[in-house]
Order: sequence, then C-alpha cells, then structure tokens
Amino acid sequence: MAKAKVTNISTGPRGAYLDGVLVMAAVGETIEADDFAEEWFAKADSKDAKDAAKSAQA
Repeated sequence: MAKAKVTNISTGPRGAYLDGVLVMAAVGETIEADDFAEEWFAKADSKDAKDAAKSAQA
C-alpha cells in the first residue's frame, strides 16, 4: 500500500505500520501508515474518520 493519512475508527487503540515500524493510534487519532487493516482505519478525510474523531471526543 502507498503511504496515507488514516484515522483509527475502531473501539480501541490499534496499530499500523509505516516503513516497517509499528505506529499506534488511539480511537479517532490520525496517523500516517502504509500497511493497515481497513476494518480498523479509514482515510483521514472520509466520513467514517470524521465520525470516529467526534465520538472519541465525547
């Protein structure tokens, strides 16, 4: 996968990889990654990502 800004949309902290290094993200947090599970992360500007960020602040 190409590098992308992704937001954790799951219900807990999750990890993704950037250049082979594990990067952790809290719920609603946006990170840069090139290897991530699509069920846990969404592209940073998507509706799912924005909804996750809102719910993390609640």
